[in-house]
Amino acid sequence: MVLAHPLSGVVNPSGFDLATGRLCVMTSRHRVGLVIVSRDHVGGTLAEFLPSATQAVSRPDDAGRGHAQNLALWSALVRGGRSVHASRC
Repeated sequence: MVLAHPLSGVVNPSGFDLATGRLCVMTSRHRVGLVIVSRDHVGGTLAEFLPSATQAVSRPDDAGRGHAQNLALWSALVRGGRSVHASRC
């Protein structure tokens, strides 16, 4: 399965862009193999972005949780050598 990372066209992510449900669906539907295609800014956007807490007091911080999970996935791909940049091909 080939998919486009949901942050590929987003420079300033919203809670919707960072939703954990989107990340889960994105990474769990393949049966044999998964290729995630993205624009070159996604890693930097995740590393530099600080989500704002817009939820009501005592409600879960969904944007923060989604940001952390997206960043963890991206970091794991890079650390594991599973990230290929077009300029290196």
